[in-house]
Amino acid sequence: MHEWVSKLQVLQEKDLRIAKIEEQVESAPVERAKVQQFIDDAKAVTAAAKNQVVQEEKRLKDLDLQAESIRTRMRDFQTKSAMIKSNDEYRAALQQVESCARQVNELEDQQLVIMDRIEAHRGGLQKARQDQEAVEARIREMLTDLETREKNCKAQMDKLMAERAEALVGIDTELVNRYERLRLKKRHAAGDRRVLVPIRNNACDRCHMNAIAQVRMNARKGLPVSCENCGALLYWED
Repeated sequence: MHEWVSKLQVLQEKDLRIAKIEEQVESAPVERAKVQQFIDDAKAVTAAAKNQVVQEEKRLKDLDLQAESIRTRMRDFQTKSAMIKSNDEYRAALQQVESCARQVNELEDQQLVIMDRIEAHRGGLQKARQDQEAVEARIREMLTDLETREKNCKAQMDKLMAERAEALVGIDTELVNRYERLRLKKRHAAGDRRVLVPIRNNACDRCHMNAIAQVRMNARKGLPVSCENCGALLYWED
């Protein structure tokens, strides 16, 4: 294998590893956003459960105020009935008292139903809070892992960049520039990011298009040639 090929292979190996690390670093904000969404969702469930309790307690209080208002009216009728001398007026007052008592009983029945609902909602709220605490604990672990990964990526990146600088030594400048243009072009492309690939079965090993006879002959001679289809640097694999 020709020396320039060996040197570029070493350089490319560093660059491919660097690209993978860059992907991990670039994905960190997205992962953090997903993690935050988990917390927001858990908080939203807790808030909804709490709101159910608050709303039912408000209904219970409103019913209690209504019942107390009717009890006050009932006491007024009872007080007035003691001073009434007419039988008709007395019977009318008693009917009012009975009507008030029925209304109070109906309101108290409604209160019992709401109290049962409040108890159920409080159970739901307790579970939502427990679930939220569990999510927050897990999220803390995930964020710690993510932070550790970022630190490790930075350390690996620093090491690889130093190794890359060493790998560049001794490679023809024009060839490096050619390689760099292709590498930057493929940097954000999907799929195979290799810039330097062998000719295998008379075809480019990246796009698998046949290499013409002149390209194959020059590659055999050790000349840096390009794939006419994808632009990759080609070399003849011994």
